[in-house]
Amino acid sequence: MKLGSKYQWQNPQTQSKLGGNQPCEVLCVHQKQKQQAPIRCVSISEDANEQAGNLTDWDQQYDQVGNGRFYGRIDELHLPGIQLFNEHTGQALRQQCRVWPESIWFGIPAKTEDLRINGQQPEPTDVLCRPGDTQFELVTPDKFDMLSIVVHRKELEHHSQAQGIEIKVLDTASYPRLKLPVRTLRNMQYLLKRVVRTKTSLLDEQIHHDLLVMALLELLAEEKPNSTVPPSYTRRKAVVERIRDYIDSAGDLPVTMSKLCEVGCVS
Repeated sequence: MKLGSKYQWQNPQTQSKLGGNQPCEVLCVHQKQKQQAPIRCVSISEDANEQAGNLTDWDQQYDQVGNGRFYGRIDELHLPGIQLFNEHTGQALRQQCRVWPESIWFGIPAKTEDLRINGQQPEPTDVLCRPGDTQFELVTPDKFDMLSIVVHRKELEHHSQAQGIEIKVLDTASYPRLKLPVRTLRNMQYLLKRVVRTKTSLLDEQIHHDLLVMALLELLAEEKPNSTVPPSYTRRKAVVERIRDYIDSAGDLPVTMSKLCEVGCVS
């Protein structure tokens, strides 16, 4: 089963079938079942922290580090066990993020220049990846867009076993970046854009769910962890954590720059 080649897919629970010869060409045989309509929402914000709170079931804090008026938008779609969204932020941000438990987040940035995840700069063919209920940091530039898909772990495990697809070992706790073949990355990007932009009246909960799961299975079958880590990251992270802990403990007391430098052991 490949995106971009002839494939056949069958959902073992609903018996829905997908087939085709092109990346998003789908010939469907769908067994009708009672379904709930997919949940879609669009959030627009002029405040960075309000934007952080608009993303469903994420625990986040955004700090704007760029000058100017903030504008953000989230186009979000929910299918069973899957959260798909495209997020736009107009100003540079430092983001503290935590995804909902028992899930895996995959992020495809529109650009990688001036982007960092846990202090690491992604390469052009990297997909960002973090497990659920684990804090991570993103530093994003001005006028930034990222496609994201969050999936429940059991969804991937169930479908990979049912389809007989072997998934490579995915150590999401250790490696926040996964390297993909260019074709796989572009096909995944194309599919996510098409689905998140599809009109609600044209969405089919089960078929679009199966398309996304199929694409994720291919991604996990072809990924390679990108383990390159800048040598200074561990030290910089420790400095930031010491300063943050000091500020939290200071409460309403005044905090000076010289004291922060002393706490962080920096000049």
